[in-house]
Amino acid sequence: MSWWRTVVVLGIFLGLVVFGLEVVLAGYNQFLLPPGPLRLEQLARAFGDHLQELVELAARYTPDFKW
Repeated sequence: MSWWRTVVVLGIFLGLVVFGLEVVLAGYNQFLLPPGPLRLEQLARAFGDHLQELVELAARYTPDFKW
C-alpha cells in the first residue's frame, strides 16, 4: 500500500472516531441529563491527563523509557 493510501485510511478512521465521540456525547447530554453539558474538549483534556499519567508511570518504572 502506498503512503497516500495510508494517509487516506488514517484520515477516514480518525474522522469516524471523532464523529463517534460527538454522537456519544450528544446522546449523553440529551438522555442522561448531566449537571452541565459534557463537551468534546473536556473529554480530550481528561484523556490527555490520563495519558500523561500513564507516561509518567512508565517513565518511573522503566529506566530506559523514552517518550
